[in-house]
Amino acid sequence: MSRQFKLNKTSEQKLNSWLNKLDIQDKDSFSEQFSSIVYNDCKMIKDCSEKSIVDFYIETARELLQNEYQLNDEFYSNLKAKTRMKLANKYAKGGNFDNNIDIYFNDVKREYILHPQNESEELAFIPENRDIFIKNNLKLVIECAKRYQNLGLPFEDLIQIGNIGLLTAFDKFDAERSNLRISILDDIKKQEQETFSYNESCDIIKRNFQYSKLLDATLKKLPENGFTSKKDFNEWVNKNIKKASFSSISFFWIRAIIIGELNNFSKLIRVPKSAQNDESTSISILRLDSINPHTDDNYHDNQIAEIANDEFAIEDESIENIERQNLFKELINKLLCKLSALDRRIIQKKFGINLPFPMSITEIAESEGLSSNKVKYSISNSMKIIAANIPAEDKKTITELLG
Repeated sequence: MSRQFKLNKTSEQKLNSWLNKLDIQDKDSFSEQFSSIVYNDCKMIKDCSEKSIVDFYIETARELLQNEYQLNDEFYSNLKAKTRMKLANKYAKGGNFDNNIDIYFNDVKREYILHPQNESEELAFIPENRDIFIKNNLKLVIECAKRYQNLGLPFEDLIQIGNIGLLTAFDKFDAERSNLRISILDDIKKQEQETFSYNESCDIIKRNFQYSKLLDATLKKLPENGFTSKKDFNEWVNKNIKKASFSSISFFWIRAIIIGELNNFSKLIRVPKSAQNDESTSISILRLDSINPHTDDNYHDNQIAEIANDEFAIEDESIENIERQNLFKELINKLLCKLSALDRRIIQKKFGINLPFPMSITEIAESEGLSSNKVKYSISNSMKIIAANIPAEDKKTITELLG
């Protein structure tokens, strides 16, 4: 039996003690199967304590054994389903919540107990398993939505938009094309040369490794001297390249849909509250609750849905400044590959790269779940790395833009 981690000492002793006291036929086989199920759920269910998982599994097994269940697949399936339901009832209780977000978080926690994270990876990607694949990735939507707070759309809306991205991912996901190993092996086969340098090996992997966040970690495993034959390269790929999970590709779609919606939202022109009551214009204004992040006053953040008169469409910055900003973003964007995923996101938010507008230190800290000091340190360190890697031809341009 494969165990990838150890239970805490108390839970391990309780589990072994109960198994040793059992008086049933085929005890060894049952102990092996039962322990495997318990260990697997302790590994996957992050919202429950190990003690509760072990206790509830033992309690459920006692009930089923008393009812003279045969030790077959149906027994173990019922054991898992009944135990997870007990855990869900304990850890995701219904109650009076102040807002819809808390209700949604509670529902997601319940689903993650009934269908733990990564459970879908063991299932065939077929329409019949759609609900499990979707439920297994609801937290992924929340994680992505948190990164794009304070950009104009309420957090609740970001989650709803992200869920649309998750559903889109299921419709677009191609289980065969997601197999990176096959894709890379085919690419190697097409190459005319027999040997591959480190850089040539990197290029092959990068152009096939489109979605997974594990790209950097995979490239670090490549031998510095490359490969002396296609056979060696193929063996390395078979050992180190895994099939792209639905979760990794889902994140791409979730993020794309959210950013697309934010970009659409940012194109709507905002006007101060004083312009709302001017009946001389045929302007339809939709009110929002948040404060306009582009002003220091107390004007409410509003948007014009239809414009018949341009006199209220006043730009905050000149076209020249906008062009300077776009050029700066383009140059910085080329250097982001030198940073970690977290530092890259922070710099993108700081300068508004691929986002509707820049975010403040406080907004970045809130969206990433970090302290403001941590964000400041990240920006400072990232800018040093970027500065050290600026090509000579771009240094003058960036210096002028910063000046």
